[in-house]
Amino acid sequence: MVRQLVRFLKMAAIIARCRSAGLSGFPSTRPMCFSFIAPVRSSSSFTSGSWNGRGRTTATQGSCIDHSGRRSGGPSMSAGAAVLSSSTKKKVARPAGAAKLESIDFNPSASSSSFTPVVIMHGLLGNSRNFQGWGAKLVKSLDQERRVFAVDMRNHGASSHHDSMTYVDMANDVLGFLADKGLSEAVLIGHSMGGKAAAMTALLHPQVVKGLVVMDIAPVSYSMVDATNWGETQKIIEAIHKMPLEGVTSRRDADELLAKDIVDPALRAFAVTNLDKDPASGGWAWRINIDAIQRSMGVLAQFDSGKRHQEEIDGRLKGGGRGDGDADELGAYKGDALFVAGGNSRYIRSQHLKEIGKLFPRFVVSTIKGAGHWVHADNPTETLRLAKSFLDRPELG
Repeated sequence: MVRQLVRFLKMAAIIARCRSAGLSGFPSTRPMCFSFIAPVRSSSSFTSGSWNGRGRTTATQGSCIDHSGRRSGGPSMSAGAAVLSSSTKKKVARPAGAAKLESIDFNPSASSSSFTPVVIMHGLLGNSRNFQGWGAKLVKSLDQERRVFAVDMRNHGASSHHDSMTYVDMANDVLGFLADKGLSEAVLIGHSMGGKAAAMTALLHPQVVKGLVVMDIAPVSYSMVDATNWGETQKIIEAIHKMPLEGVTSRRDADELLAKDIVDPALRAFAVTNLDKDPASGGWAWRINIDAIQRSMGVLAQFDSGKRHQEEIDGRLKGGGRGDGDADELGAYKGDALFVAGGNSRYIRSQHLKEIGKLFPRFVVSTIKGAGHWVHADNPTETLRLAKSFLDRPELG
């Protein structure tokens, strides 16, 4: 009884400090407070703090964490931003071989030197137009005026085509984009493939990433049999790759051809948005670099910093996790990271939290109930609210 009373009194003191700090809820109005004496079992909605590998999360003793990750009575999340701030004024050099990324600028009149800009990165087979409405609403919702861009990733949309397509390549593309725009840093928001690319950028180039929002993907490997829709995605890529374009006179023709291999009409409709009419020949062609994408599916399924990329691209390695030889390649990103999971998706699962916590120790996971893998399309209001709450925090600048 005495121990329980002591524990209760300690927790009451922590909660009192939380309330006195005036923490704003993210995404709930009530902060989550926990210490080593009161570990909290991870929920399907939120996890934060350091992961101890036994299905629980704990935070620094005496600290209070709300759903934005802010702490009182312990180290502030702004400390992560302070770690990154010393190099934010350095000019970004364009890496050799970086793709030329085309983009939508949602707020071109905003000063790029006042508040940290935002770069939105789409998923596989997508393009910047997937976020056209969402990005415009984000700009209007923010408390501070920011530049907000949505980019076409390499081999997608109007961006340049390249034979290689690794997450290291895409991280370098982000550096190239920042250099082209005269920007020294940005908050990255990425969905699916774009989320992995954003995460890799933060790990390899933390000096340019002020904050990270990852939509429905984890920094792990996926396979054909892991209960996600990765296997279905690979089948879609194979169907597109083998589809003959001769005789295609409209997107409806393409849809009918793809129907043999892709049953879901919504997925077919999404795929054929990548078809464009060639004004020179009058025929139809893929805007995406389908050959490079098809060759790179092995590496896109995984998450490592490059030791095995060529082997994967050559098609000799189709799945599996990061090898032991890759473990020392990726350090931890010390900035703030928000992972947004779809409640009906399987891409972020409890088994992934240990790896997320190892690479992104200042993370929060928020689940949107009823949303699938395309969380920003299934529930744009909630994803906007979460992004706004993350971006409006003063430590992001």
